[in-house]
Amino acid sequence: MNQDRVAQSFRRGLASYGRAAQVQKDGTSRLLDLFALVSTQTRFAQALEFGCGTGFLTRALLSRFEIGELTLNDLLPEAVERTQDSLTDKTTALPGPIEELALPASLDLIASAATVQWIEDQQSLLQKLSEALAPGGWLLLSGFGPGHFTELQSLGLTKFNDSFRDPNAWKGILPDGLQPVTVQMESHVLQLSSPHSVLMHLRQTGVNGAVGAQWTKSRLRDFEARYIAEYSTDHGVTLTYQPVYVIARKRAPKA
Repeated sequence: MNQDRVAQSFRRGLASYGRAAQVQKDGTSRLLDLFALVSTQTRFAQALEFGCGTGFLTRALLSRFEIGELTLNDLLPEAVERTQDSLTDKTTALPGPIEELALPASLDLIASAATVQWIEDQQSLLQKLSEALAPGGWLLLSGFGPGHFTELQSLGLTKFNDSFRDPNAWKGILPDGLQPVTVQMESHVLQLSSPHSVLMHLRQTGVNGAVGAQWTKSRLRDFEARYIAEYSTDHGVTLTYQPVYVIARKRAPKA
């Protein structure tokens, strides 16, 4: 996936993301709620969040957990700076593509929400994250299932279909060092007023970088007509989100 295009899309959407990305915001709470069902741990000496964006998950982590040092990563340096500026807690900045960076060692917690779909080689990234975790450390991750943006997929517009995995597929790419504790998938259907509103929603949340369309007037008219024909409701049109929540733990080394 073209990282420059992804960065450009999210850079344009930074100002509007907080208002438009309600599903993503709700997903951060859901991820931590699921963690609370499998662990009572609330203290972490060293933690890393990658893909911090505008700080939905960052603020949730700091409100729920006692974290000694939190390293924040995002593809956009200005996103890290913006998130840091909104916090009073001590954080360390680590901007850039997470798959290319040297990560802190012996982490107790790695968390990320709605970012891993932008990584081309997810399996290699998971291996890298596993190596950065201390024994007993936790990975809290949300991605998306195969039914995510099903409307756009059916119209041939999304570019990261291979990054959408169901729970069994997510478990299948976890390295041996990570033990899956819970992996769950949900679906949420947004009601938007029109296909134009769908495109605006994608732009405001920075996701339009994954829409492989060079728009002309005729192509836009065709897109709107097909979208309405296939996905219209009494309230407008649908857009499906299908988050998958992955919670895994680093195994202790074998004796």
